[in-house]
Order: sequence, then C-alpha cells, then structure tokens
Amino acid sequence: MIAHDVRSFHPGQVRALLYTANPENPHFSPPASLHSSDALEATAAVIAQAVGPSGDNAQYLLQLAAFLESVGERDEHVERLAELVRRSQQGGAQSSIN
Repeated sequence: MIAHDVRSFHPGQVRALLYTANPENPHFSPPASLHSSDALEATAAVIAQAVGPSGDNAQYLLQLAAFLESVGERDEHVERLAELVRRSQQGGAQSSIN
C-alpha cells in the first residue's frame, strides 16, 4: 500500500489516532496469511465480534476498506477480511464464520 499525505485530502491541520500492534500486547493476533483461508476466516471471526474502547472493530475494518477503495488503493488482505466480515454480518450464508 502506498501512504498518502492526508493533507492532500483535507488542507489544514489534521488530527489522527494511530493504532499499532505488537506481540507484547496480550490481545495481539499474528497477521493471517492471504493464502490460508482458515487463518483469514479465524481473523475475520474475531474482527466481526470485537469491540473495544474506540468502537466496533468490524466497522473500523469496513470503513478502512471503503477509504482505501475511494483513494484508489488496493490492499488484498483488507479487502478479503472485509468481504468475510460482511458475509458474517449477513448471516454467514457464504462463509463458515459464526
């Protein structure tokens, strides 16, 4: 993914909140491989149900996916996770996510 200078979208001062993940965090989950459907589905299942102090994780993921698409960026991992989370939210008809 190519980083964008957010000032090009919104001139002026920008407030931002950055989340990082590292193995020292007790809630850390290693990245799921794009080539392992079981790992992706397990990660999507966690995302679909996770809620933290900043809100609903599924909504964060879906908004991230929508933003990336709106600026013409492709992130295959984010796109696939978003697809699996959407399926889960629609009742899991096409996915094994509960």
